[in-house]
Amino acid sequence: DKNGFGPRWEGGWSGTMSLPRVLSLGDDGDLAMDIPEEIEALRYNTFKKEVFDVQPGTDLVIEDIRGNSLELSIEMESDASAYGVKVCVSPDGAEETAICYEAAQGMLTVDTRKSGPEDTPKDVEAGPFTLREGERLQLRVFIDKSVIEVIANGRQAVIRRIFPSQPESLGVCLFSIGATAHVHRLESWEIAPSNPF
Repeated sequence: DKNGFGPRWEGGWSGTMSLPRVLSLGDDGDLAMDIPEEIEALRYNTFKKEVFDVQPGTDLVIEDIRGNSLELSIEMESDASAYGVKVCVSPDGAEETAICYEAAQGMLTVDTRKSGPEDTPKDVEAGPFTLREGERLQLRVFIDKSVIEVIANGRQAVIRRIFPSQPESLGVCLFSIGATAHVHRLESWEIAPSNPF
């Protein structure tokens, strides 16, 4: 029965399976998580940009990064109420998936309310996350066609499936709300299939 299942039924599958995780105890005794370093063997077509600002209330489009099979590594800091990165952005801005650190709420969020057409899921997936004193936001983002996986500072992860309909929903932009965000480092890689078949 596809009642209420919409594009997930049409696509022939539902749910998500995360990348493998390496779990450890940090120096502070908290659980730490990361992706196995073997994943890095799939990287190609590297792009890197360092030391630039994102003005409040604007989306800073990164023209050199486009795709839906990507890994992003971002290090930034701000006094903004919320800041982060949007992926799978269409040229007209109608489709986008926003990955955000919401400082006031102490949350890491993946907002899929504009990720696809009206009949696709409209959710904000969130996990508790707060930066420590003097700590920069470090996002590791994996885009695998219709799956978005995010790890923040090696201690919180959020994963969502998205349903973009526009073939050109491939853009990446940074954003900040309420104050300038300073980006120390932005790196990206295209990701090759792990199984060539």
